[in-house]
Amino acid sequence: MKKLLVKIFIVFSMALLFGLLPNSNAQAATVGQQLTAPESGWQRFDDTNTNITYDSTFVLGVLQPH
Repeated sequence: MKKLLVKIFIVFSMALLFGLLPNSNAQAATVGQQLTAPESGWQRFDDTNTNITYDSTFVLGVLQPH
């Protein structure tokens, strides 16, 4: 009986602890879902900007040696 009470106390404590933690308003995007705003801590860049150059030989997921 004492072991059962200890287990119940632990489960209750964990539920209380996780219930009181601050929640983030950020939610993960799913596949195909458009992100309308950058996530907290991230900054968006326009990848069509002419100041950004792509000069890597990275092709189809394989890094080619230079």
